[in-house]
Amino acid sequence: MVKAVLIRILFWLIDTAREAPESDEMESWLADNWGRPGFRAYIAQRDFLLVRKLAGGNQLTVLPPRNAWQMTGQRVELLLLGQKAKAAYERRKKNKGL
Repeated sequence: MVKAVLIRILFWLIDTAREAPESDEMESWLADNWGRPGFRAYIAQRDFLLVRKLAGGNQLTVLPPRNAWQMTGQRVELLLLGQKAKAAYERRKKNKGL
């Protein structure tokens, strides 16, 4: 009985949307930041450092699995942020061109 309820709750949590709809303020913030060279440079530099650490760094040491997964997650989040910012910038650019 309890197991069935917990399974239903789990499926309910999985089916719900995890991302909040993006507001106009967030869209504007993302587009503004993508237009700045410093933001793009930060994303590129941070991505380079994460890849370098995942590859073993200067000493070519193997990372513990927990650290490797954490850095992989950080890289995914960073790339998704860059993707959203670029998409917002492109939408703004397209809308202003019309």
